[in-house]
Amino acid sequence: MVDVSALASAPPDDFRGSLTLYGAGDVVLSHCCSDAMRIHRGLDRISRDGMAHCVFHVILDGGQGRAIFGGRERVTRPGDILMLDFDQPFAIERESYSALGLFVPRAMLFPHLDLIGQPVRIAARGTAFTAMVYDWARALLQHLPALSEPAVSQAIASFLPLLAGCFSQENSLAGEQAAQPSSALCRRIAEYITANREDPDLSVSSVAEHFGLSRAGLYRVFAGAHEGPSAMIRRYRLKAAVNDVLHRPDMSIAQIAYAAGFGTPASFSTAFRRACGLSPQQLRQAHIPGRFGAGRGAMQVARPYADILNGTAHQLVRSA
Repeated sequence: MVDVSALASAPPDDFRGSLTLYGAGDVVLSHCCSDAMRIHRGLDRISRDGMAHCVFHVILDGGQGRAIFGGRERVTRPGDILMLDFDQPFAIERESYSALGLFVPRAMLFPHLDLIGQPVRIAARGTAFTAMVYDWARALLQHLPALSEPAVSQAIASFLPLLAGCFSQENSLAGEQAAQPSSALCRRIAEYITANREDPDLSVSSVAEHFGLSRAGLYRVFAGAHEGPSAMIRRYRLKAAVNDVLHRPDMSIAQIAYAAGFGTPASFSTAFRRACGLSPQQLRQAHIPGRFGAGRGAMQVARPYADILNGTAHQLVRSA
């Protein structure tokens, strides 16, 4: 799902963490307690596991953190609620913390929430709605071990609308919700791009023509969204390119670049490195599922989430 490395502020030789999971059908609840760490999900891992999920994190305790996505950063604090789209790249850095997580298939969220655009959304603490969800999450964790699977499913069914309400309220307070007709058209266009993402002729111009819009009109429809049509098309093509880099040794990097719709291998490598943290050639040579950027305090070797949290983290070698 994600790769994890310890931060410099974590204990150097005794990293501690625990992860408890509760399954209920297609939904998974988690309770994570950990020393300071960085969680990263890149396009390379996205292209391999195909997880069509969103993850909600209710930060219960701990220090300040930050969410990194799309070239932006946002600070996170205990009491905040994060929504992470596992179909898009992101990184989370946190000091020692505990959190309740809810892994939900995207299809289950469409009745409750508009999922277009942002890979990371944050409902900040301090509102009556987030305070209610925070208290509900603590009560749920207290009673989870004694609940049957049907009871857990019922609890999740009642929790989802509350979580979605936090983000609907946050969007409304921030003035980020588009007018309803534009929002509906935005969804239709995004669904069209998703359905035709493997079409080599898909472009901003072809999408605009399909919907009877000018290019400028198409971009106006996406004015309130985090991700525009061009970025969406490029993201899908980069995902396909990552898969080719890993699994099509018969294709050169230049062939993959042109197949992904890039004008030159150099522009492809630049976009690839920005999204994945390493060049196409580096990924092909290493053939690893994911790697952290050389951020301050990050470790050179990343490990799957469970490896960090099951007590083996002390075996990793910290970078110089």
